[in-house]
Amino acid sequence: MEVEANKNYQKFMKKERLTYNERSSIVAFDKKATSFEKGTMRLEAMELVKFQGGMIDQEQMNKFESRLANNESIDDIVSNEYYQMSTMEAPAVSNRPVASIQSSMKPTSGVMKQALRER
Repeated sequence: MEVEANKNYQKFMKKERLTYNERSSIVAFDKKATSFEKGTMRLEAMELVKFQGGMIDQEQMNKFESRLANNESIDDIVSNEYYQMSTMEAPAVSNRPVASIQSSMKPTSGVMKQALRER
């Protein structure tokens, strides 16, 4: 669970859009983790992104490090991240084949002609 959450958190740090399921994996991890584990997972993900040449918000990283060093809660930071993730969420993609979607569509040409006549 931590590995998946870490991978998805790295995507978030790279400003990539997360799907609902990816965001949910982070939330599921956080529900079971202690404040220290939440912070540690995030710091590890930030370090990996930084190591791979990505840009990291150093101020955010410093907040996590400071709070972990002082045994302070990080829940307010995590809550803010959840909001940011939800605003950047990637749209859901249907698994239905295009032919299936097209066959369920009703023709509208007759409807338009009738609406124009009624005007």
